[in-house]
Amino acid sequence: MGYGHGHGTDTIPHLDLGMFPGDRDVLTPAEVHHTIFTTVRFRVGYDPREVDAFMARAEATVGALLRENGELRAQLSRTGLPQGDPDAGLREAHRQVSDDVQQAIDRYRDRIQGILNA
Repeated sequence: MGYGHGHGTDTIPHLDLGMFPGDRDVLTPAEVHHTIFTTVRFRVGYDPREVDAFMARAEATVGALLRENGELRAQLSRTGLPQGDPDAGLREAHRQVSDDVQQAIDRYRDRIQGILNA
């Protein structure tokens, strides 16, 4: 009997295993999905040592993800961008570029008009 909810997803788009330097025992979503615990003979259930080891790895991985999430949120707050709107920076950059382009168009139009009037 496998562990999992039958989601069929083996990756999390923003999970980069390189974010856990030096930790080769990082738990992956695929591993969670496909983990099989050994049943114990002479009683109903799973081997408690296997379950405990798996849960310790799951706890460490979730803890690392939560720490990284907190660090990224802190970095985002230092940027001054609104945290509730991830596209705010893109919209501001687009507005600034649009303004710069319009100013350049106006300058060149004025130059051309000056040449034509001369």
